[in-house]
Amino acid sequence: MSRLGGLDARQTTRRDLRSKPYLLTSEVAQVLHASPKTVGTWAMQGKLPYQRTLGGHRRYPTEPILALAATLSVGLHARPSASRAVARREAP
Repeated sequence: MSRLGGLDARQTTRRDLRSKPYLLTSEVAQVLHASPKTVGTWAMQGKLPYQRTLGGHRRYPTEPILALAATLSVGLHARPSASRAVARREAP
């Protein structure tokens, strides 16, 4: 692996990813904070859109993956609703 300026050449930013029409499994794993094996499982379950290359590898369309990542990050930072808070207090 080559190193450029101390960074691994495989490390990419979301800005770099937007310029690509399709993402590799490892790039999707990085964006979604999951393992590549999990990304493949989600694809097989129909949870992630993908296309196969002639060699049989999966490629994931960039925009839907980045949109999913944005949705998930918003969900992590959202405040729990009052009904959830009440349900937690009432649970034994």
